[in-house]
Amino acid sequence: MNTFVRKNGLWAVRATGRGAKRLLTASQAISFSNPGWSPNDKQIVFQVTRPDPAAPQNDESYIDTIDLASGAVTELTSTGVDFTPAWSPDGRTIAFHSHRPGVNGIYVMSPDGSNQKALPTSIQDHEPAWSPNGRKIVFNRYPVGTGPNRIYTMRLDGSGLNLVSARGIPQNPDWGAKPRTKRHRR
Repeated sequence: MNTFVRKNGLWAVRATGRGAKRLLTASQAISFSNPGWSPNDKQIVFQVTRPDPAAPQNDESYIDTIDLASGAVTELTSTGVDFTPAWSPDGRTIAFHSHRPGVNGIYVMSPDGSNQKALPTSIQDHEPAWSPNGRKIVFNRYPVGTGPNRIYTMRLDGSGLNLVSARGIPQNPDWGAKPRTKRHRR
């Protein structure tokens, strides 16, 4: 199965393109983006965007999961400024970007939303993705001021910072091929 987002919701569909199933219904006020399957194929993590109740002209973004067996949705973050979730290969951690008072950058948390902690990154660091072995992340670093963004990798403790892309305008970094799971088999 694969996931995709349309104006009207979050969907799952077979690789053949048949059997599309709407998992969640969007509205003019609520939208979904950045879906990602858990490694055990039992949940999908995604970003929810909706108007800020205190300032309806502004949007808030949260990270949620949906359990595919029950359809239950769990809100994992509640700061209103959380984006681009990504499951670790072992399924024990979710990385995401957050704009939080005092510490902006890339965070990690347990799949139930507990144990949220900031990684040693900066406000410019966005769009985390995991290495296949789960020991590093790759991310986009947007410059302060002008200039192109760059892609970096680093270990989860902040060591081993490595510039990967120094030219162009890279976006949405990824390590490439993921280990095969039952959803990718034919």
